[in-house]
Amino acid sequence: MLVDIEGLWFKVLAIRYGVEGRRLKQGGGVRSSWWREVSNGVNTLFWTDRWLGEIPLSERINKLYLLYDFKGKSMAEMLSLGWGEEGGAWKRKR
Repeated sequence: MLVDIEGLWFKVLAIRYGVEGRRLKQGGGVRSSWWREVSNGVNTLFWTDRWLGEIPLSERINKLYLLYDFKGKSMAEMLSLGWGEEGGAWKRKR
């Protein structure tokens, strides 16, 4: 999941923690309350919870949010649908 530097999840974490070379900077794991809150993703809504700063992704990238289905899914549900370029998490509205 985190090895695909072109994937959305890597990009989201890169915004939060930064990148050194082609790797995420250290800062996650057990030391970060942010990581503890989203680690299993069951109780965190991907689009509407404020898990990446003070603004939910639905507002931060609203144009993208409006294009895609699965608006009420948790982080865990989005992960199970697939994050990759062809993953089900990015199914567009018809």
